[in-house]
Amino acid sequence: MKKMIALLALTVVFQQLIAQATTGRIEGLRDAWGTSFDYIGEIKNKQPNGLGIAIYDNDNTLRYSGYFVNGAYNGKGVLLFKNGSFLSGDWKNGKLNGKGANLTSDGDLYVGSFADGKKDGTGMFVYADNSLLSGHLQNDTYDGRCIYIPASGKTISDNIYVDGKKNGSGYQYELDSKTLYEGTWNNGDWVSSSPASYMSFLKGNNFYAEKTDDQILMGTIDRGNNDMLQDTGFFYNLKNNKRYFGLYNKGYLADGITVKDSVRFFGKINDDGAYGQCSLYKIKKYFDQGTYVKDYLNGSNNLSIDLDKMTVYYGSTADEGLFSGNAWFTNKYNELYNGNYDAGQFTGNGYIVFKNGTTVRGTFKNGVPVTVTSLTDGNGIAISQKPKTLSEGLSEVINEYGNDYLSVEAGEADEDEYSYDDYYTADNSIITLPGSVENNVILEDYDFYLMYNATVYKGSDYNEAVSKYNNLCKALSACSLNLSHSRTPVTLSGVMESPVESRTTRTQFTLNDYSRLSDYKIYAELKYNDDGSYKVNLIAGDVVFDN
Repeated sequence: MKKMIALLALTVVFQQLIAQATTGRIEGLRDAWGTSFDYIGEIKNKQPNGLGIAIYDNDNTLRYSGYFVNGAYNGKGVLLFKNGSFLSGDWKNGKLNGKGANLTSDGDLYVGSFADGKKDGTGMFVYADNSLLSGHLQNDTYDGRCIYIPASGKTISDNIYVDGKKNGSGYQYELDSKTLYEGTWNNGDWVSSSPASYMSFLKGNNFYAEKTDDQILMGTIDRGNNDMLQDTGFFYNLKNNKRYFGLYNKGYLADGITVKDSVRFFGKINDDGAYGQCSLYKIKKYFDQGTYVKDYLNGSNNLSIDLDKMTVYYGSTADEGLFSGNAWFTNKYNELYNGNYDAGQFTGNGYIVFKNGTTVRGTFKNGVPVTVTSLTDGNGIAISQKPKTLSEGLSEVINEYGNDYLSVEAGEADEDEYSYDDYYTADNSIITLPGSVENNVILEDYDFYLMYNATVYKGSDYNEAVSKYNNLCKALSACSLNLSHSRTPVTLSGVMESPVESRTTRTQFTLNDYSRLSDYKIYAELKYNDDGSYKVNLIAGDVVFDN
């Protein structure tokens, strides 16, 4: 009986391990609109589950960054479009549901409620021409009571809308004539003067309106408290072109919109600036949303979209809005960083998922791996950092070439060995091929050729260098490589070049029957240095040498 219990316990543990999320890449998925996308990120039960990126390849959609449940957008996320527009907020079953924001390609910004992907509930608009609207929507159209102020700021209306137009009771105050119109509208047009079905601030005893050379003011004032705005009001500072609209408390905007030049702000303001839940948009630059303290994002669930660099950050911010604490970040290269941030830098524990699904887990400093606890490919299978055979190691290296070796980079290489006079970039590799006598490096020269370099000999003994070179050529000729998209092992072919003392010699190898990398070459190099020493290198990449 004890054995049976033990077996059952092991079975449960095994099933739990299988169900745990891994990271990787899945291709050929479809979103809630039927549009195809590829996915990188957390995977469970062979589906996107957890944090990830939906990568699109069409003329419209760029990427979705955020959370998934069973392949659909669920939770916090941002959908970016190639024309600069976006949708962000809370998602359910692939569509926005709950609080969110939408920037259109025309430059109109909405912050408010959504249902099944459509604007539904209460929300606020700032349009591209600086006109303002606050009210109720249904099925993406104005439906219910809305307050509207045109770009001129010379009228303010409070109307019932049906199917996107003024239909029913309402009010409109015109500043130039100092006239309040109360009555009935039909399909957006004034029909008749009649008592409205509801009371508006525009008809209240404390409503006040004025226009001077400095300002426009229309709203409810507190006559017992220095005539400060209280309740609903609009204030337009003509001197600095700044508009304020919404609900006021003792002269401060308690919930509303501030517009100045290229900035649109939604939220609360006091003597210390923005506070509480707010949104801030700078045209074509960025959109921030979250908890503000003394005019800066500060808290654990804050969003920042860089619309110039097409990046998304979600998580903790600290003093003066710096990214600090637990958070995730996605960039224009379709890379996902999840873990700890310090003063805006990816520093501490975490992981990076690259666009090919390769994942590096460990500790990082300024985005560079310090210690790597695991390295996995797009299928979630472990990649050995110290492969036992050349075939295994070279297979890993070639499979990462499609991502420009970025997923196996680990900080800048020794400048004494790989000078910036010779190379545009030089980075250490996480992987070390067998027989290497120093760090493997990833090099890019000034012709933008990309090279993976593993040194298997370094010294002044020519005979030993020749021996290492010959052995490397034989080992490459015998390689059997397991490469992505190939059902059978791939071999190498090349004609060995005989070494000559005091000269550099290279033998070039190509991949047999693997057309995906037609420009890819592997070299056995016996390099002669100016100081009379030799290095024997394995070089793999798209580089072409002039022999």
